Amino acid sequence: MSQPLTTPLPSACLIPCIPSSTNRTVTFKHLPPSIYLQHCETLDLTNYQILFDIRCFKQYSKTRLKKAVNLCIPTTLLKRKSLNLIEILNNFINLPVNTKDLIVNKLKEQDSTAKIKVLIYDSHSKINEDISYSLYQTCVRFESLTDKFEVSVLNGGIESLLDHPEFLERNLTKINTNHHRLNGLILPSPIKNNNFNAIIKKDINNMSYNHRFNLAKLQTEDRYPNWLKFVTHQHTTTLLEHFLKLFTEIETWENTRLRRLITSQDNNLTGPLSPACCNSCRGLSPKISTGVEYNFKNRYNNIWPYEHSRVKLNNHSCDYFNGNYIDVNSIVRNDFTYIATQNTLASTVDDFWCMIFQENVEIIINLETGPVSYLSHPSITSCEIIENNSNYTIRKLNNKIFHLHYLNWPDHDIPNFSTLIELITLKNKLHSKYGLSNKVLVHCSAGCGRTGVFITLDSLIQGWINNKSQIMNEESDLIFRLIMHERRQRISMVQNLDQFIGCYQLFLYYLSQEDILS
Repeated sequence: MSQPLTTPLPSACLIPCIPSSTNRTVTFKHLPPSIYLQHCETLDLTNYQILFDIRCFKQYSKTRLKKAVNLCIPTTLLKRKSLNLIEILNNFINLPVNTKDLIVNKLKEQDSTAKIKVLIYDSHSKINEDISYSLYQTCVRFESLTDKFEVSVLNGGIESLLDHPEFLERNLTKINTNHHRLNGLILPSPIKNNNFNAIIKKDINNMSYNHRFNLAKLQTEDRYPNWLKFVTHQHTTTLLEHFLKLFTEIETWENTRLRRLITSQDNNLTGPLSPACCNSCRGLSPKISTGVEYNFKNRYNNIWPYEHSRVKLNNHSCDYFNGNYIDVNSIVRNDFTYIATQNTLASTVDDFWCMIFQENVEIIINLETGPVSYLSHPSITSCEIIENNSNYTIRKLNNKIFHLHYLNWPDHDIPNFSTLIELITLKNKLHSKYGLSNKVLVHCSAGCGRTGVFITLDSLIQGWINNKSQIMNEESDLIFRLIMHERRQRISMVQNLDQFIGCYQLFLYYLSQEDILS
């Protein structure tokens, strides 16, 4: 068993960290007071008996400090005050036997003579700038054990050492494809009858439709677009079976895509991700984003943004934002592009407004029914209500940003047809009258279900306005193709069967109103 090192670190290497004076509970600028700071310029790995890399296992497997051990704990577990060092040792680390014995024996000692020196690091956390939740909370687990451990944090994370190959190991550890790790947890193997779908997606074999649907009828069959004429020839039961088949195909492809992304060692996929719905999606290579690491910035632990389409914050030490660009112009002619995102959290409201200004967003569509918490942000200097009724509230922020809050759309459900289309018409009028930016931010709670329905319907309406003949003459199902394409850009767009059928109902209702006016 290895013996504790007794040589103290040079004083230049260790600087006690001062606790933050601000009342921030999720992101941090300072570390717990017992934790020391290790600068890369004075790093000597031989001074440490244990090195903990708290990044996700995939990153650790590619590049890490020499002799580092992976210690990646899900943020949902780090939030539990009851999670202690013993539980961490037993459940989250594959320690060499001698190292584990060293720690366990140290914990059993009544009077410690020499402390175990530990170095902890993540990707890029830096004192006084941005310390990740995971790094802070991992350090907290050592706070009550200062008589047994002397813990230091590498300032700037492993990124501060990328130009110092003498400290690094690269591409040496292979992931076991039978038992792979994600955020410190061992996931089940990709075999039949496991519960993987229950972890990341709903069970596609038990989908049900909760409402009696009624498709609006047009005056004559020739008024229907070619791709929608099937609704005139089928009984309601047959139509429901048809919709279920289409939506099951969407869900199946997404589940396959997500499973392969999780289980792929290098995060690159071979073979088709889904049938190509347009030329632009043939070259897409979705990857699981850094959202897995920044789970405290995610409203839901199974809704992560794909990296290839993720909105990235500029001029931030952490560019992570749970939002995706959604562009459907390869399928229908739509002047708008979208940002689909979740509702804000206390830990993301600053990022939300930074992104709004960075992306020059001048139209915000809020489909969440509850109060709007993010309008009290210091960056909002004026808020004028320009229209308010039982269905929606329209606000003008800072004299240039229009906030359209739709009030009657329950989660996982479908909205009132006429009032949602009225909201889209109002959005178009504001855009035209004030010459607003073509980039529209849409959010609900998760930024997937209701957000996906809105983007699908709005895209069809814009396509109808801009090129009616294209919509009329298209043979392939545009709703199916749009949702397939949206799901290549963000997980779970149009989240359930009710919402999927609702897209057909809403667009047919829109066409019926156009039919009456023509």
